[in-house]
Amino acid sequence: MEFTIAKPKEVVGTGRIGYVKTTASNLLDRFGMPHNQIPDSKESEWKASPDDKVRFEWMFKSADGKTIIIIYDYKDKTPFKNMNEWHVGGKGDREKIKRFFELYLPAGSLELDK
Repeated sequence: MEFTIAKPKEVVGTGRIGYVKTTASNLLDRFGMPHNQIPDSKESEWKASPDDKVRFEWMFKSADGKTIIIIYDYKDKTPFKNMNEWHVGGKGDREKIKRFFELYLPAGSLELDK
């Protein structure tokens, strides 16, 4: 299963679907800098949230583009290095979303909403 960085227009229609418990350090090790924190990068079209509701986020899409996953903080003022619970947003195939976390973030504990 392959995932790449999603573009802003591709995450339209996503919503919070659960949480993942993992450290900020683990996210950095697995995915690199948050996609919205890469300044003027050709790798990402993402920019920081102008309202500061979301400070850090990683956005992915499946190879077929039908499954979107977002890992982000939301209205949380905890220092980045101390964060250990993250919102998960998404749309598409829930089984692909679960598999993404099993493959790419095995040290995380995913809890999806029902």
